Amino acid sequence: MKKENNYFEINNGVLIKYSGKEKEVLIPNEVTIIGDRAFKDCDFIEKVVISNNVTTIQEDAFYNCTGLLSIDIPNSVKTISRGAFCNCLNLSNVTISNNISCLSLGVFSNCKSLKKIEIPNSVNSIEEQVFLGCNNIESITLPFIGSSIDDNSNNTIGYLFGAKGCLDHNIYVPKSLKNIILTNCKKIGDNAFYDCDSLINITIPTSVTSIGKSSFSGCSSLERITIPESVTRIGDDAFNGCKSLKSIKIPKNVDTIDSRTFYDCCTLDKIELPDSIKYIRDEAFFNCKKLNTISLSKEIQYLGKNVFYGCENLSNIKFNGLKQEWSNIEKSTEWNKDINSCKIECIDGSINI
Repeated sequence: MKKENNYFEINNGVLIKYSGKEKEVLIPNEVTIIGDRAFKDCDFIEKVVISNNVTTIQEDAFYNCTGLLSIDIPNSVKTISRGAFCNCLNLSNVTISNNISCLSLGVFSNCKSLKKIEIPNSVNSIEEQVFLGCNNIESITLPFIGSSIDDNSNNTIGYLFGAKGCLDHNIYVPKSLKNIILTNCKKIGDNAFYDCDSLINITIPTSVTSIGKSSFSGCSSLERITIPESVTRIGDDAFNGCKSLKSIKIPKNVDTIDSRTFYDCCTLDKIELPDSIKYIRDEAFFNCKKLNTISLSKEIQYLGKNVFYGCENLSNIKFNGLKQEWSNIEKSTEWNKDINSCKIECIDGSINI
């Protein structure tokens, strides 16, 4: 049954069109679906109050509502279709329903005033370009990186902003983005945050078991990261070029520092390695100029090529074993290149390199 409710055109619970001019709009209780383009081009609206009876927000429902400042999407809403809030240029405050399972294509694209957003753990699917053109966003909380929690494709942060791959991060990922909080992912994939050079802080949940290759490579502003004890593997080049990273602790279940993991982390002056570390691959700490001392357990079995090359201040390697045990470790012929003044401190005395 179609009827008019003041400025609302409603048909069987579907809000078809709003024709009013109010700055603050209260959706009538009889509405269960906000229809396609129902508020399209209503640039005078600043606030919309959605009732707890609404379950669906359809395509482009609030498209080009350039005056909209905030929106609270209640937990009754289970579906938000593509482009629902596209081009809401002044939208700065969004609360998303805890019952949403999918963020559709471009749902918040071009919301240029959006600075912070929290995506709930109920979301298990994210379509592309969700935040395309959100050039001022500073902080994002989201359950996982990519299109879904179990999908290995599109598993980079740039996917949310329209990038086709990690090499486009420098073009699409906003320079304003400084803080990311992950809440429910199982792993951080290869190149996940590659070249996100404005990122300062990231929070990794205890559900994560692996950090992929080049996952934070080129994050030159990254200052803080805590790797949870749940992590068992850290890939090649994971923190390559993290020039602002000063300290890091490796979880106790990791057994390998892969090639170039901390390559050119030139301000890294403290690293805690667990007794579980057995292998340190080629150039793992290449050009870590501030590193003065490092402790290795007697479980070490292999040291790769140029492990400490460029570590100009490294003067002391503390080895929790005997001199003979140190001699028995398999080492590349150039493992100690460029650290000739360094000493190995063993339980039973020192060894000059």
